[in-house]
Amino acid sequence: MTDVRLLHGLRVASDIGLSSARVDAGPPDVRFIGEAAIVVPATLPPGRLIGTLDSPDGTPFRAISEDGGHWRLRFFDRCDVVVEPGGRTVRYWPHVDVDPDLLPIYLTGTVLAVVLMLRGHPVLHASAVEVDGKAVAFVGASGMGKSTLATAFCGQGAALITDDVLRVDLGVGDVHGNEPCCRLGATETRLRDGALRVLDGPRGVRTITADGRHSTAPDRTADDHVPLHSIVVPTLMREQDHVVARRMPPLKALMQLAAFPRVLGWDDADTNRQHFEFLGRLVDDVPVFDVELPWRTPLPPTLVSEVAAALELSWRPAASS
Repeated sequence: MTDVRLLHGLRVASDIGLSSARVDAGPPDVRFIGEAAIVVPATLPPGRLIGTLDSPDGTPFRAISEDGGHWRLRFFDRCDVVVEPGGRTVRYWPHVDVDPDLLPIYLTGTVLAVVLMLRGHPVLHASAVEVDGKAVAFVGASGMGKSTLATAFCGQGAALITDDVLRVDLGVGDVHGNEPCCRLGATETRLRDGALRVLDGPRGVRTITADGRHSTAPDRTADDHVPLHSIVVPTLMREQDHVVARRMPPLKALMQLAAFPRVLGWDDADTNRQHFEFLGRLVDDVPVFDVELPWRTPLPPTLVSEVAAALELSWRPAASS
């Protein structure tokens, strides 16, 4: 059965379940179409190689190529994915013995990030929350605490906008004027074991996901255009006992954000140039903070309020629940 979900400003039709709010009207912008299971080749995909990525243990994990306007993402031993020209149709071929629960993780993560980029919507490797009508985004590489911070904020009254993939629209010209705005994405956060420990058992933990993480279901915002108040690049400080935040000058902020692409290994000149131009405009409009965080088990109960104060938010967190 196919339904349509709203993800990052796109109506996405899929025959497998996706983590997002359901949309009941309007034609889909993107269709995920599942094909018959295959043995995914262990070789690089055909065409112009865009980039590769290895697993932490050094084994090949994923490769991306372009061939005649078709963009192929090969997740070795997991699935082959082809984004057709125009980015409106995405076909995927699962590996014969892949865990089917892995497929929506890949499709709504790396694959949809590629679709957004190809459609001219650069994305950040970020999780984001809404507080009093404003968005705070946490940007960084995997393991830098993005999802943990988003979950911690939600535990004290914030609402989730997205986890791991964040689309930001510049100059939307709607009721928010020309402020950069965040679009709704994932409805869950996915946490590693270590994050679960430092959060001291956040409410809403649902299940262990197919990639070995813990999903949570915090309260979500209903606004699909949340003005972006600030961006946090976290630094985890295990020996520190308080939050230290420094606003970065625009050039440093640009280089920091560019260091954390959502699609690792991506090397295409046109889309990279568009993304760099997007980041340049973004750091001119939105403050970016380097925030040092005391990181221990459990997190200090004042951490969220200290971060909020450092970002000069008028919002005051509720007590942890």
